[in-house]
Amino acid sequence: MKVNWSLLENIGSLLTVKGLQYVLSFITFPYLVRVLHVDGFGELAFATGIIQYFLLVSNFGFDLSGPKSIARHDRGPKRGFYFTSIMGAKLFILLLLTVVFALALVALSHWFTFNALLYVAIYLNVIGTALFPIWFFQGIQKMRYITFVSIMGRIISVAGIFLFVKAADDIVWAGFFQSITTVIAAVCSWGIIIKEYPDILIRVKWSHIKDAIKDSLPYFGSMVAINLYTTSTIVFLGLLTSDYIVGIYSAANRIIDAFRGGLSPIVDALYPFVNKAAKESKERAKAILRKAFIILCTGTSVLCIGILITAQWLVYYILGPSYEDSVSVLQILAFLPLIVISSNIYGLFGMISFGHQKEFVTVLVHSAILDLCIVFPLIYYMKADGAALTMVLTEIYVLYRCVKFVNASDFRFL
Repeated sequence: MKVNWSLLENIGSLLTVKGLQYVLSFITFPYLVRVLHVDGFGELAFATGIIQYFLLVSNFGFDLSGPKSIARHDRGPKRGFYFTSIMGAKLFILLLLTVVFALALVALSHWFTFNALLYVAIYLNVIGTALFPIWFFQGIQKMRYITFVSIMGRIISVAGIFLFVKAADDIVWAGFFQSITTVIAAVCSWGIIIKEYPDILIRVKWSHIKDAIKDSLPYFGSMVAINLYTTSTIVFLGLLTSDYIVGIYSAANRIIDAFRGGLSPIVDALYPFVNKAAKESKERAKAILRKAFIILCTGTSVLCIGILITAQWLVYYILGPSYEDSVSVLQILAFLPLIVISSNIYGLFGMISFGHQKEFVTVLVHSAILDLCIVFPLIYYMKADGAALTMVLTEIYVLYRCVKFVNASDFRFL
């Protein structure tokens, strides 16, 4: 019973954060798409897509392996061992990445014309995310500790956007204040750790840091595959088309992300919970997955139908008349939240929780290959609509493979 109350508390804390993020995002998002215009918003989205590669390597799958390791050793000296080893690994990777980023920025500035300051501003998100141990709080199921710091960072970000972003030329400020949220949250969260959990800050050997990197490698592989058909879609679109087309696609995709974000607190809270249940009792974990699938998919289906029906209204009132071309993109992406939440339950909760990380990575790698085969012709012939269709088809394939694997296993839950 205690664990169930802990789960509800974590979901409540995350919903509080996400709820405020929604309110603030629905204030700033329409503001930015109008102030930056379609081209400027597309440029910002493309730069963010490039920096996502650095963010991906910086995370190195620790956002998946970290909660799992901490949840299974949430008490005793091993908790500090895993925490310090993972943080040491993240800092080492961050140092290498920052050197590579600086060298690449200097080298490419001699060959191409681009806003280098914009990329520097957005890179702050990489630093903040690397230093923000949200995975630790997920693992100990104490998400309430980061509720306040996340809200504080978001409020400062929103205030900065309205104070400093007044025209399309202020795009660097837009990138800066969107990225500084994680930096603020990271600083505050470390204050909590030093005060509440000083025992987890211990010395570890270099070999332990290498082991942490090695243990997270399968998760990193899955994240690389996912990144190829999420973030890379925007990058490919930018390389093959224009800032305007990227803006049209990104604006519609941000609306979908906003709705998907409403499900992420439940996913984030359930992940370590299911991991722990899978270790203790397979039947109990299967029962949790069964209930989660029925409840989440039913609610998400209603949401997706609503997006499809109101797509034109959503685009007009959230994005503005200049984003009329985003309507068809939004309609194509309408059922993406349902597809993704289903594949999360089968893949992330099902396959990974029961120890099938390698098989899950294989599914994602094959999906990434499929994405690479269809993304270029679809973008070439259909532009933004083609990018959206690529996303949907790839996610459907991921879901199909995950369902097929789970249904053929001994932990089938439906």
